[in-house]
This record gives sequence, structure tokens and C-alpha cells, in this order.
Amino acid sequence: MKEINILVTAAGSALSQGIIKCIKASSLICRIVACDAQPYAAGLYRAQAAYLVPLARDNHFIDEIIRICQQESINLIMIGTDYELLTFAESKERIELETQAKVVVSSPEVIRIADDKWLTYLFLAKHGFPAIPSALPDDVDALIEKEGFPLIVKPRIGDSSKDTFVVHNPKELNEILDSLLR
Repeated sequence: MKEINILVTAAGSALSQGIIKCIKASSLICRIVACDAQPYAAGLYRAQAAYLVPLARDNHFIDEIIRICQQESINLIMIGTDYELLTFAESKERIELETQAKVVVSSPEVIRIADDKWLTYLFLAKHGFPAIPSALPDDVDALIEKEGFPLIVKPRIGDSSKDTFVVHNPKELNEILDSLLR
């Protein structure tokens, strides 16, 4: 069986730690190369080779990923953080043309929907999946009339429970919306 060279990005993230652990526990013959923007990322020290890279929003990020893939003969790229997904999705064709690596990532359209809570709601509703009743700030009065209080307020874009609020009345709702929309 041929060795598979796998690049695991964002090596300090919990997801990357899980990816590395699963690769090591598998019966595959793999060489793990890890990269991260932070020198103390744990995954950098659990791989056979490690690289520091700029953040995904940096203009040189993909150039650096391609350089690593070429230098390490990478066959597969496993992305370890949501913050890198869109950058990799938008650059997938270039990476795969310039290296022998396959990038495991969804399309930019799918990532944009998944990153945006409102677009996710619209997608679920359009395709007949159960979806929690939702509204944008301009249409919140109709939601209140239909659902009442309490309501959960979250930004469209964001992760985990950051800036998540339970509001019990119009006054709380307006205060939260004002603070989030500034």
C-alpha cells in the first residue's frame, strides 16, 4: 500500500486534533504534515512535518499552501477550521492544478449557505426540512405576531454561541438589535 501524504490545516484546532487522531488510529499508511498560523498549535508537534502559515485571509496563504504541497508531495488536504473553508473552496481548482493534492471541501456556494444562518434557514425551508421560524430584523414584527416571545437573537454570521441572546419582550429585542446592528 502506498503512503498517503496528508496536510492537516489549523493544527491547533479541536477539529484538526480529531483529524490527526483518526488518521493515526486508521490502518492507512500516512505521513501527516500539519500547518497553523500559531507556533504553539498542538498538532504541529503531532505530525511528521510542520509549517507556520499566514492566516487564511492573508493574500499569501494559498501560495504558501501550494508551496508546502509541492515540497511535501501532499496527496490530500484536510481543513481544520471553518475560517479556512471558503478560501480553500475558492482556490480548490488552482491548488489541484498546481499540486497533486485533492482538497476535501464543499463548493463556495454550500459554504456561504452554511456560514449564514438566514441563508441556511431559507435553504432548509425551500427543501422541506424542519427549520426554526426565523426573520431578519426588518421582518421581526411578523415573527413576533406568529411565534410570540421569548425569541433567540443571533447574528447571521458567527460561530458557537457568541452574541446569542434570549429576549422576552420588545424592549429587550430592540436593545439587542441596536447593539448587534451598530
